[in-house]
Amino acid sequence: MTNFLINMFLLLITAYTVKKKIYPLRLIYGTFTGTISILLILIRLSNISLFILKFVTAIVMLKLTFKAKGKEFLKITVTFYLLSFTFSGIIYFLKNSFYENNILNYITISLSALIFVILIVLSINSIKKRIYEKNLYKNVTIIHHNKSITLTGFIDSGNNLTEPLTGLPVIIVHKNELRIFGKILTFPIMCHTISGNGVIEVFQPDKFIIDNLEEKVYIGISDKIKNDNFSVLLNNNLRGYKNAS
Repeated sequence: MTNFLINMFLLLITAYTVKKKIYPLRLIYGTFTGTISILLILIRLSNISLFILKFVTAIVMLKLTFKAKGKEFLKITVTFYLLSFTFSGIIYFLKNSFYENNILNYITISLSALIFVILIVLSINSIKKRIYEKNLYKNVTIIHHNKSITLTGFIDSGNNLTEPLTGLPVIIVHKNELRIFGKILTFPIMCHTISGNGVIEVFQPDKFIIDNLEEKVYIGISDKIKNDNFSVLLNNNLRGYKNAS
């Protein structure tokens, strides 16, 4: 039973780590396949043969659990083994920290190892999320009427607004940041927001630079950007952003 729960945990935490959806029935099939492999200890085999059989069993278990091929399946397999090695290492460490050798103690050690692995995975995902979010912030420079201003922009995957005639992307900037340019000649275009269809005033700056790359864009003026970390909503259709992704 402990072996069944551990296999199920490793499959679930693997799915969570690689962001892959698994179905309950496939999870049970995979977990059961991994669990019956414990019967291999009853067979006299060389270390090499035992290793090969365990490896094949693990591959079958992963195939039954995940609908994936090629590079995606390779990624799942590598992740599964890294988590398994981490789990085994923690169990080995904990077993050497306790003198009792009984079923209750083994279950306690296994549960402790599970908690350790969960904490490790959550910590890694938290770090990855912070790095990802940090990459969404960009320094942008707007040059217009011989004046320049540098602002912090945020890449908004939901902003696909374009100027209808030219097809150029529209960048949304808080109106307070544009006061330095004085009176700006703008024109309205239709836009779609969460609250419905609307109109936004736009203009084309003399220059718009993001990460040392000059982009041809239109700037939409808005007073609805309410975030202390940025004042520019970047567009998903920027050349530099599309190349980076």
